[in-house]
Amino acid sequence: MKPTNMRIQIEKLQKSDIPDLVKYGNDRQIWLNVSDNYPYPYTFDDGLAFFEQSTDKHIFSIKNNDVFVGIIDLRPRYGIDRITAEIGYWVASEFAGQGIGTKAVELIVEYGFANIPELLKIYARVFHTNPASMRVLEKAGFVKEGVLKKSCIKENQIIDLHHFSIFRKD
Repeated sequence: MKPTNMRIQIEKLQKSDIPDLVKYGNDRQIWLNVSDNYPYPYTFDDGLAFFEQSTDKHIFSIKNNDVFVGIIDLRPRYGIDRITAEIGYWVASEFAGQGIGTKAVELIVEYGFANIPELLKIYARVFHTNPASMRVLEKAGFVKEGVLKKSCIKENQIIDLHHFSIFRKD
């Protein structure tokens, strides 16, 4: 159930977020649902490196009432794909199921379409083992465009990717 006193916002990742990033990011359940370039265990050095490379990118902390609860980013593509961007996100396990992820996704979509003029489409790829993330995207207005069968590997298991998208409305 979603608490009524929530105030969800996304803001540029701050150095002061690193301890919570490490605390919540060092979670095997998160690691199981993200790409392999996300390390596990997640150390302070990993958090610091992530912060340092975030300064010139669209990487945000997710906060509820000014308390760090997760990460969301927008990765614009380039070349012939420059009208699209991929999002990635995670919400700390103890805050999952409260509507935080959905609101954060809505906020990053609003940000992306307002700040990247070429952007026509934002998409997310979700492992078939992560139905909660699929629900987040659907609640935020994304539509499933398809399933890419046997298209990636995680923990030595071949898995399907579900592809969700949302389009600029103008």
